[in-house]
Amino acid sequence: RSGRVLSKNVIPDYLEYSEKDDKFRLMCKGKNTPIYNLSKIVECEFFDGEVKIIDRDPDSKAIGSSKYVVFELVDERKALERVLLHFAHFEKEVVRDEDNRYTVTLKYDSGDETEMVIRMLSFGPNVKVLEPEGFKNQIVTRLKKQLKCSNKNLRD
Repeated sequence: RSGRVLSKNVIPDYLEYSEKDDKFRLMCKGKNTPIYNLSKIVECEFFDGEVKIIDRDPDSKAIGSSKYVVFELVDERKALERVLLHFAHFEKEVVRDEDNRYTVTLKYDSGDETEMVIRMLSFGPNVKVLEPEGFKNQIVTRLKKQLKCSNKNLRD
């Protein structure tokens, strides 16, 4: 980020592709191991030594841990189809509640939370976030900031 060259020993686990950012991320094994943008890796070497893996704590909120969001979806103007396409690469569960209402549980990486808030807002009134409370609060905060900006522009 700051232009510094960083040298790290990591154990690669898998690659993840972000369709929105059009980039690959290298996910690594181990406790508190960060995620690396693959395009920023300049050099790799094979490590031929002893490896000790410290697994992540499943309850950890460290980068790379999973979070979830539960939201209600009103299927107007093909909103269900758009949501399923938009979040196709995420683990999800969709339950039909009424004729055009669905409850969707979506699992995502905690490092992508801000991106998920923005993506949820892109569906407008067709989506209502039910839980977790922290995610709902982020939605409300963003909407208040947008409202404040639009009111300011109306006065100018």
